[in-house]
Amino acid sequence: MSTVSIIAVEDVEATSLVLQELFDWKSSHGGPEFDDLVDKNNRSVLWLHSFEADDHKRFRGAKNKERGVGSSLYVLVEDIEATYVKAQSKLESISIVEELFLNTNAQFQEFTFKLKDGYQFTACEKGPYLKI
Repeated sequence: MSTVSIIAVEDVEATSLVLQELFDWKSSHGGPEFDDLVDKNNRSVLWLHSFEADDHKRFRGAKNKERGVGSSLYVLVEDIEATYVKAQSKLESISIVEELFLNTNAQFQEFTFKLKDGYQFTACEKGPYLKI
């Protein structure tokens, strides 16, 4: 069994490009209304859906509400320092919430950023407590 998250965004294509560049993901669908981002093993890791597409009732009314509050999508990366450098080069598309640091509780390095749509991501390296 596996899970995949879906987030609704203003601009699917622009958001997809930023996340592809940061995390070395690929688009397996593409388009202005929906994208399926996949990892190097071609497994779906995140779906993006446009607020403007009316085919899903679950996003109705969400466009005018604050997004991403109380959650952070964690992404395990192979090279946290290289990912952080990429994130710093994308400051027109994202904002760094928490700089790269060693999380002593989890025993791994991580940093947190937000997309312009308000969704928060934490990029981290695999640590001893992660069972992934």
